[in-house]
Amino acid sequence: MKYPSVFFSVVFVWLVVDSVAMAIARRSLTYELYIAAIVFSVVMFLIGFWRNQ
Repeated sequence: MKYPSVFFSVVFVWLVVDSVAMAIARRSLTYELYIAAIVFSVVMFLIGFWRNQ
């Protein structure tokens, strides 16, 4: 991977957003949507870097 620090920064930001959303909303649907957004973002990020190598 070309930029591992960027990848880990994105993952860290998503985890912080997820933690804040869980603390505020405490709804299972909102939690599931954020988990889906995190997984989607990480997968798209990895695919983008793998295609550029």
